[in-house]
Amino acid sequence: MVQERADRGMINQTVKRINYASIETRYQELTKNLGPRRSEGFTLPTEETLAQLGETIERGPQFVATPFPLLNQSCRGLAAGKGLQPGSVYFVGGGPGVGKSLFASPLVNHSTREGVPTCVINLEMGWEETMLRYIAQDTNTPVLRLEPGEHFDRKTFDEAAQKYIGQRKADLYMNESPEPFSGKEIAKIITVLALDQSVKLFVIDFVQRIRVKGGANRRDAVESVSRSLDSLAKHLNVVILALSQLTRSAAEQDERTPKASDLQWSSALEQDARMVLILDHTRIEHNVKKNWKRWPVVIAKNRSGYSREILMEHNLTTLSTSELNDQDGWTFDHNMKKWSDWP
Repeated sequence: MVQERADRGMINQTVKRINYASIETRYQELTKNLGPRRSEGFTLPTEETLAQLGETIERGPQFVATPFPLLNQSCRGLAAGKGLQPGSVYFVGGGPGVGKSLFASPLVNHSTREGVPTCVINLEMGWEETMLRYIAQDTNTPVLRLEPGEHFDRKTFDEAAQKYIGQRKADLYMNESPEPFSGKEIAKIITVLALDQSVKLFVIDFVQRIRVKGGANRRDAVESVSRSLDSLAKHLNVVILALSQLTRSAAEQDERTPKASDLQWSSALEQDARMVLILDHTRIEHNVKKNWKRWPVVIAKNRSGYSREILMEHNLTTLSTSELNDQDGWTFDHNMKKWSDWP
């Protein structure tokens, strides 16, 4: 199911590549003994069921923490403002090149640092490119020193790789090449890794790249996948973070802040999500001297909390991303393409 390759050295200690053929075999073994996903009836508010609810709450919040405190605070319900709630699907939307993958990267790094087994199903980039981003971001190393080319430094790479491995407390599972898995294949990967390896966070980059059968309607296929992900998250009690493109008209808009309904083929995605996060490309500030860019993350839908905007800063040298402050008090000048100074 999971294979390691010695020629990749120390990284293989905690980063595992997914072997789909083994996943398929193991899925068939597991599902022989699994019951139906849906309950046969309804739960009534009796003394017994309410006592069980009380015991669940008494055990404390259920969450997968992110490195972003303001985002964590926005996740109410059983997560109690501590992080993403298991049993839920979260969608992150944005136009091409705005930074969806780079926004998700610190969530992946933070989870494995904190001992949460994590899986990234990348349908757009290969293992090597994704791994370089994770190492640069997590170790605060200039990415140019890690990439092939005139700035590459082997000593810097080895030191950063060793530091990255040393900071991991849980395994990271990744597909080696960006092959377009089908919705059923992704469901099998999630099921096997959740049950066999206790993976709690799954990141899918991105849903519109999921393979559909020839002649099938892509909108219907993506909406079917969305409902499947929602069902899987609930059944396996995991967090699924899925990245999504915006519609072409929304992505080309210069001034209107995108909404949850601007997710490409959004009807099911918006309904199934516990939270929809939108990276707003209409209010990006680039600082060439300091080599960073700022943009707001819009919580466009929040089933267990309130909507808000959080201003983020992305370091283009090390690819790290951090919260600056709550959006309140900040203003953006569309003519100057610049955010106001710290209030």
